[in-house]
Amino acid sequence: MLKKEKEENLIIQSVRVPQLKNVRKVIFKKYLPIKTLSKSQYSVVFLAKNIKDNNYVAVKMQGKNAKSSELEKETYYLYTLKGFGIPKILSFGIFGNYKVLVESLLGKTIDVLLKANKNKKSRMKDICMIAIQIIERIEYIHNKNIIHQDIKPANFLVGNPDDSVIYVIDYGMSKKYRSSVKGNHIILSKKKKFRGTFNFSSINCMKLYEESRRDDLESIGYMIIYLITGKLPWSKISNVSVLERYKAILNLKQNISNQELCKGLPFEIFHYMNYVKSLRFEEKPNYSYLRNLFLSILQNMNETNDLLFSWRKIKVKPVIDEKIHYFNIMASLNGFRRKSPFTNIIQELTKSSGHIKTYTDLNKDYLNTVN
Repeated sequence: MLKKEKEENLIIQSVRVPQLKNVRKVIFKKYLPIKTLSKSQYSVVFLAKNIKDNNYVAVKMQGKNAKSSELEKETYYLYTLKGFGIPKILSFGIFGNYKVLVESLLGKTIDVLLKANKNKKSRMKDICMIAIQIIERIEYIHNKNIIHQDIKPANFLVGNPDDSVIYVIDYGMSKKYRSSVKGNHIILSKKKKFRGTFNFSSINCMKLYEESRRDDLESIGYMIIYLITGKLPWSKISNVSVLERYKAILNLKQNISNQELCKGLPFEIFHYMNYVKSLRFEEKPNYSYLRNLFLSILQNMNETNDLLFSWRKIKVKPVIDEKIHYFNIMASLNGFRRKSPFTNIIQELTKSSGHIKTYTDLNKDYLNTVN
């Protein structure tokens, strides 16, 4: 019994997350929570309204005293990554008993949008264009020395108002795989706990090995197969304990061939899975090759990567709000029990400042500190 409990602790982590009824107050004197958008093991996301300009935002909250530091980490990675297809930080700080991250409000998830499209051909076109953008985003993230580590359809949303742009969200499980200064890659070792999503995690991740760039790409492969077929070979494993489901999915992933996994799909998907599963731990992937596989599928369909998704309604440039609520961030720093990399960066950039800065200002200051 003790052995089973120990094994379950390797794969199950959960904390109490805030309830809407507990946070009906106006956050940071401007954001009013309206409804719950999503929940995870670590946090909850609310739709909120900025009562000063009537714009809507996404508010992510985690208990201030939670042992885990996912929200601090996510804020740090969002700050580090800031760029095209990455959610914008609007505010970050402590509010009552919670750590709070306010982000730009995005659109729907890719799987929700795809389910509304019943046309097989245009759906495949949508998926290929999605795949190309996702590989572009992941390459950008990897080039910043970060791996995502929680690839799944729920973490890819379209922009708002530009719904032709795919955004990558949720960096609470992300980590650096390589030093930003010396460029040293992490070593291959065993992890203490599983972190991720069973259906889409790589084989090595489920075997509790440290992840690298190859694992994000393998997860993307499983996700693409799921988006095309609506299922994965292990999707129907149910009516068993979490531990039994974990073991059954890992066993299937290890034993199913790529031919069987990609049966009935364009041969480019088979080549994708072959390639990403053959990558070595520290090897840099050929992202262009992977994108070209999906461009090839489009060409075979006499289509192009024109960003004319089946759900697209408007053609506008993304709206970028560069305002970052500096005083909320600075006020929150003393609220954390220990310093995070995010805290160190903000303190370094703002130790002689006394005004609200934009992302552009912060980035210039940061570049001056490292050049």
